[in-house]
Amino acid sequence: MDRLFSWDSTAAAGNAVISECMLQEAVKEEGEALKYSEVTRLRLEFKNIFKIEHLWEFTSLVKLQMTNNCIEKIEGLEILTNLECLDLSYNKIKVIEGLDTLVKLKQLNLSMNNISVIENMDTLEHLQHLSLAHTRISQLDNTVEYLRRFKNLRSLRLAGNPISRKTNYTLYIVAHLPDLLYLDFMIVDKQTRERALDEITVTGSLGELEEDTEIKAQTIAKQELQLHRDAFVEDLNGPHPFGSMTVDDGDEVPETMESYELKMSELCMQLFNEGLTQHAQRNNEVDSFFTCYREAVSDNQQKSNQIVTDFEEFRRQAEAEMQELTDSELVKIQRDIVRDNMYQVKRKLMMLEMQLSDNLEDISNEFERKISDLVEGFIEYAQEIFDQCRKLAMHGEKNNHLLKIEERKNELINRINSWKTALIEKIEDEQLKRKYKFISEIGHYI
Repeated sequence: MDRLFSWDSTAAAGNAVISECMLQEAVKEEGEALKYSEVTRLRLEFKNIFKIEHLWEFTSLVKLQMTNNCIEKIEGLEILTNLECLDLSYNKIKVIEGLDTLVKLKQLNLSMNNISVIENMDTLEHLQHLSLAHTRISQLDNTVEYLRRFKNLRSLRLAGNPISRKTNYTLYIVAHLPDLLYLDFMIVDKQTRERALDEITVTGSLGELEEDTEIKAQTIAKQELQLHRDAFVEDLNGPHPFGSMTVDDGDEVPETMESYELKMSELCMQLFNEGLTQHAQRNNEVDSFFTCYREAVSDNQQKSNQIVTDFEEFRRQAEAEMQELTDSELVKIQRDIVRDNMYQVKRKLMMLEMQLSDNLEDISNEFERKISDLVEGFIEYAQEIFDQCRKLAMHGEKNNHLLKIEERKNELINRINSWKTALIEKIEDEQLKRKYKFISEIGHYI
């Protein structure tokens, strides 16, 4: 859970944290309802804020402005999934990150920061206005190539960056982003667009196309090889297994070599195809597990958020009532009621955590059983294929091949078992970290 509870943070000298008082003042300035979950606009500007946090209650927020602060990292925005406008200009941000869940975002302003690369924005499919003026972006071609994925982008600001001083800066952008209407606050008129199309070749020259094709082919080959390695069957789909095993045979090739080679290749190809099939099944199980895992955690987080939200609303009302009381005894009684409610909140949160832990343990145990069955099944299949390879080698009197067949079998078995062990250990470690973090945050809150 992402720091849902703690209002106590240690700020650097001269910097400020987002406090309850700061949020209440900001809400009043906007004239919004006092209930945070109903607020749609929020301005936290010129506050010397150094970290984005404590915004988890603002689930209806559409517009957030945090300009002219000391923010160094984009974080703490994951739950603001209704956000359409985000302004973090005039801060100290170096990397674009933490925006993955803001899929409704239409306007993003990150001008006057220390950003050098436009990245980590792939989920912002509805982005229409992007401002990154006066940052440190220097690679024109890479920047424009990345921006081409935003089909709804209509307004772009990159003025004041090193790239804005490059030759044909405007024409290059207009040629590659044909749907752009405004660049650096200037309308992209018909004349500019026509000139861009005349002077800038978007696809590149024939030589560039050939080079690009070769690069893409190399990339695909690397991706395929990585897939084969992940499936533990690399080099089993061609002449490599037989070639590596016949390297010690010398120049003399018996007449039966061709038949031997064909049969050995067929066996290796069977194992190769089954390896890819099993790899896909394992990936499906892994994806299914993490989907169930995230859903369980998300459901628990929503319930926890609601408990804390209800209590905060109760506490605010109680504090308002206590300010109007003149009888100290009545004030003490009211404080005791608030304290009792706080302990009830802690009890409810801990019960939710226990339920979640039990649920995740059941999910993990079932996942481990399925993965173990898949791994053991593939190992059995591989052993059968390698046994057939051994018999074929023995029948063909290829004694020098037997060791290599055994080595390849052991390598496959050891690697897939190591993969399974590392995966299970990683899941167990993540569960422990999540549980510790949750309990720690409850302790800070209470």
